[in-house]
Amino acid sequence: MSLVELSLEILHPSPYNPRTDYGDIDELASTMANGIGVIQPITVRPLPGVEGEYEIVVGERRFRAADKAGLKTIPVSIRQLSDDEVMRMQVIENLQRQDLSPSEEGRLFKDMRDQFGLSGVDIARMIGKSPQYVTTRIQILDLPEEIVTRVTIVYGSEDSSPKAMTFAKARALIPLEPEKQVILAKKITEKGMRRRDVTSAIKKADEVEIIIAKVRRESLRKKLEAKYLHRIFDADVKPKEIAIEIKRELGLPVGPKPMEIWLGIKNRVHEMRRPHMENSFVREWEQGDRRFVQATIWMDFGEKIPALKRVDSPLSEFIDFEEADKFAQDAGGYCTGIVVIKGKKFWCIYVKP
Repeated sequence: MSLVELSLEILHPSPYNPRTDYGDIDELASTMANGIGVIQPITVRPLPGVEGEYEIVVGERRFRAADKAGLKTIPVSIRQLSDDEVMRMQVIENLQRQDLSPSEEGRLFKDMRDQFGLSGVDIARMIGKSPQYVTTRIQILDLPEEIVTRVTIVYGSEDSSPKAMTFAKARALIPLEPEKQVILAKKITEKGMRRRDVTSAIKKADEVEIIIAKVRRESLRKKLEAKYLHRIFDADVKPKEIAIEIKRELGLPVGPKPMEIWLGIKNRVHEMRRPHMENSFVREWEQGDRRFVQATIWMDFGEKIPALKRVDSPLSEFIDFEEADKFAQDAGGYCTGIVVIKGKKFWCIYVKP
């Protein structure tokens, strides 16, 4: 290793450096231009295949600032390094930076994988991270470039920066088709969305597509596709409303089915009875296409009525509930309805002993 002054003209950026954003170098360039120069040497190696020129291994930001400051030379430390050693040094230098973006990390990991045959596990072990950390950062590079360049790090709660394309939001876009990725990314950066808003929008869009795809009438399906698919992430596009629209277009009844309504009524009746199980009963019966449910709850005031005795009468004994009720009332009790015992129906009546 040797320290020398080299001309900026023979120094070249390293192809292994994933850094694309060097921040504001004006202040650093101004300091260098005011007589201080470059205090800390940069690290270079001989440029492979080109005699007399060098590749910048560490310190490209200082090199750029020196160039902007109008310096002709810069102090360098020349080292004989292999491609593998350069890559490892780039990894160490860049991962020590606090402002390395997820996409820059992804490019770095991708280069390590593609050029040196390292697996995600190998890279993770090298940098002290999990394999998933490495894999997900490589995956976001598959997004359109206009999204990748916007991915940033937000410190603290992301709610404070809803328009920022955070790593979590970008990762949620990966399963989408490119066109949808761009549409939703635009909504994030222009309108502002939290990560959970992004995942909810994607889930809703999937539901809408499934609902429309199931429409067999081609003319209606194409009409719905033209109406909704281009704005599938808009807040006013709602799966339930589209499902209702489809039913109306097909002449189908809108709303819950009669049996669903009936079960809801029965559930509410039983819920009402629940706190009074010892002094209540519920009975159900049918009359043609009409169904009935009735809850009876009683309460003793003053002298308590003695316990009643259950009597099961054959179904043929009474014409209807009215007649069975009258019999029970005359006997000082009540009728709870019809029960089935060993395949036969009986009137369940309680009377005074």
